[in-house]
Amino acid sequence: MLKYKVSYILYSACLSTYRPIDLSTYRPIDILSLKGQRVKVIKQDADSKHIIIYCKRDKRRKAIDPLTGIKGTINLKRRRTVQDMPLFGHACFIEIEWAQVAISKNQRRMEGCKFVAKGCRLTRRFCQMISGLCRHLSIQTISRHLSLRRDTVKNVDKAYLHKTLPVLDPS
Repeated sequence: MLKYKVSYILYSACLSTYRPIDLSTYRPIDILSLKGQRVKVIKQDADSKHIIIYCKRDKRRKAIDPLTGIKGTINLKRRRTVQDMPLFGHACFIEIEWAQVAISKNQRRMEGCKFVAKGCRLTRRFCQMISGLCRHLSIQTISRHLSLRRDTVKNVDKAYLHKTLPVLDPS
């Protein structure tokens, strides 16, 4: 139930509609739902008006190989910037820290992150919002509203539909 409340809060905030919300009952970790990350600083860029959330990897979590599920040691850490749902009418970017997991002498893999798809620079909930908007608006309108390329919106919607719709039986 909390996930739906949070997504509604973020969705209403990105549409810039005024709705009184009591945020005293929500924890910041529940609103952002960045599992495995700890929020260090939230800043707004003065030039571009983007909201930037700087995160650091949570040291309480062990580094786990995404393929085998085996706990390993951290070889090195990498930083990546991903785009999230707009907050209060401004584009939101999250800078996260990922660990490279060393399993054995010659095996190293990047750990998994549940809120970001592999090889994607957009969060899963942002992709879900884009796909939901594609049901009601044109791709061109969404790309202008979110300041994304038209091909990016089309590919996100295509991937989401491919994942959610059942495969057609050719017979």
